[in-house]
Amino acid sequence: LELTLNIPLKDSDSMRYMGSYLFNGASMQNSTIDLPLLSDIRGRLMFNEDGISLQKGNAMFIDRPLALSLNNDDSKTVMNFSGLIDAKSLGTAIGDEWLENFDGEAEWKGKFTLTDKTSNLILTSDLKGLSIEFLQDFNKKKETPMPFKLIKQTSGSAEDQIDISYGDLINAQFFRDSNNSINRGFIGINTLPKMPDEGIILSANLNQFDSESLNFLFEKNNREDDSGNISDNFPIKQALLNVDELMIKGNKLTKAFIDFMPNDDGANITIDSEEVEGEIKWFQSENLYQLKFKKMHLVRNDKKSLGAETYTEENITTDEESKQSHSMS
Repeated sequence: LELTLNIPLKDSDSMRYMGSYLFNGASMQNSTIDLPLLSDIRGRLMFNEDGISLQKGNAMFIDRPLALSLNNDDSKTVMNFSGLIDAKSLGTAIGDEWLENFDGEAEWKGKFTLTDKTSNLILTSDLKGLSIEFLQDFNKKKETPMPFKLIKQTSGSAEDQIDISYGDLINAQFFRDSNNSINRGFIGINTLPKMPDEGIILSANLNQFDSESLNFLFEKNNREDDSGNISDNFPIKQALLNVDELMIKGNKLTKAFIDFMPNDDGANITIDSEEVEGEIKWFQSENLYQLKFKKMHLVRNDKKSLGAETYTEENITTDEESKQSHSMS
């Protein structure tokens, strides 16, 4: 710490000061304002009676180098930062089970603004240099830019607001209470849902969707908690899917509408497509599926080799609604 004081003998109220503090491997984190852990901070912080500033600072964030600067702007403290994000750091941030869906690295930048009563965090990236192989509609090549933005606003109210966008494809908004729990929000994919009064709703319009793409998520949930209620482990309270071509465990559905609603012991699923129309009730504790269909004409896709696909068809039709129970092992 270096400090210089200038105190006039006849007017002590006119005291002036200036100084600096050298960060040499320090760490900083503040969960109250959602400031994540920054480690190995290096740079010189300058301060005087007018404010503070740090220029050309460096730090580590999720095991990647980060450039940062800090300064006062009137009554605001503003931190700007930038760095690179890759598959490994994404896995650290959102879960290792996502690692195989990303490859490469992309530049990103952020701005954190803090006042006495509010904070505002903005993260942006064009994701150029990062490839994504997740779901057909979400995929991108490394050379293809795709704007990503996250905005988190904290005000004097009891709720924080979080907005996330991925190109024109995804728009999501969440409201978080003082306990950092999300009490309501929506995720819209090629659509903009209405904000629910409580819980999170997912609404999606997709060209193609294969349920196997999400197996890694359900496998993770099963490993972590085999006894918990799905409504507790699954944050989305209702999912509404419109898919032109839907694959479920090898069964192809076209022009499909799915209404998925988790409950304390499984889920209620409504299906309406050209091939299938009816309801499925899943009882998690008994590993039981209860089926009630008005029609079923399945086209199954059996991938017996890398170069060939065999399609088989199965028809189940009834004049009245049928009710069948199946235990899945």
